[in-house]
Amino acid sequence: MQRLSIVLVGAGVVAAKHKKAIDYLVKRHLAELSAVVDPNEQAAAALSLHTPVFASLSACLAEVKPDIVAITTPSGTHAELAELALTHGCHVLIEKPMTLSLKDADRLLQLAADAGRRIAVGHIFRYVPLADTLKSMVADGRFGRCLYGDVKVRWGHDQAYYDQAAWRGTYAADGGVLMNQSIHAIDLMQWLIGEKAVEAVAMAARQMHDMEGEDLALGIVRCTNNTYVQVEGTTNTDPARHEASFALFFEKGDLRVRLSAGQIEAEVNVQGRKPVSGKALLRQAVFAAVRREGIGIVRHMGNPHTFLYLDLVRAIANGGAVLADGQSGRDALATVLAIYRAAKERQVISVRSAVAFPLKDMVGVPALNPAGRQADDKQTETGL
Repeated sequence: MQRLSIVLVGAGVVAAKHKKAIDYLVKRHLAELSAVVDPNEQAAAALSLHTPVFASLSACLAEVKPDIVAITTPSGTHAELAELALTHGCHVLIEKPMTLSLKDADRLLQLAADAGRRIAVGHIFRYVPLADTLKSMVADGRFGRCLYGDVKVRWGHDQAYYDQAAWRGTYAADGGVLMNQSIHAIDLMQWLIGEKAVEAVAMAARQMHDMEGEDLALGIVRCTNNTYVQVEGTTNTDPARHEASFALFFEKGDLRVRLSAGQIEAEVNVQGRKPVSGKALLRQAVFAAVRREGIGIVRHMGNPHTFLYLDLVRAIANGGAVLADGQSGRDALATVLAIYRAAKERQVISVRSAVAFPLKDMVGVPALNPAGRQADDKQTETGL
């Protein structure tokens, strides 16, 4: 395949995972890193020595003509940067969430379609090796129809996490636990069951953190085919014990997956058959990845971004589809925005109505005080 040129925009924490993925592509002669963009040019230079550094994407694109622009900046900047990249004829990889409004997401999808470019979204749970195996098992019909699912994201953060940058936890640039931490699992659930969200009910709160966004959210989403999903997301748990899990219950069985402290546990049950352990499934997935990519991929099993980049590069080369494409990014965003609106308005909200509800509309919802003491009745009745 032709070696593709990549520009990496943003030199923050998640950029290191992108850099590791790009390094793998470089070793495979699939890509090259042409530039790093960040207003903090020192941080950009530290991320990749001997790579040209630019303070802005516009300045970079005036000199560099990349095939792919990878955007890892705060969520509130995604739409503007992606639009700039697409109008310069680049394919785009955008960290989750795709944007903070559906109108922005739809504009990007149209730009990509008009230009014949691809959008990939950083919903990396789809690229965990075990996910593809579970998707195939659900799709082959052995479980029957999905009845309901359960998603839990307990991704604790201390106050220092939100204090390290002024944009963190704000509705204009970031969002709370729903948009920031839970959207991965919500996307994965919709993808696995093959259904789209229709409407949502929810409640949200700000219990422990001094920020604008929510640190606890509880919701129920009704999907097509009379399937339901329960959602729990919080950053109020122990920061040293990050945990995400989901369970799916079908007419003829169930499957359960739990990620805790970097370890994956899974169990698959089909009525009338012996349960299948997650270890056996994970071994199969690892062996399949090694057969496909070679032994070097083993070092990247814990970095799903590598598989995301491989998927995008091959889709560009072969004219195929991206697994976590722009439309799927838009679908996940629509579900999350519907949950937000349901929490704010305390009523059942149609996912279709989320197109008229950008995340910034959450600004002004009364907050609990920073010490986490009980809000007064008026605040409690109004919203968060």
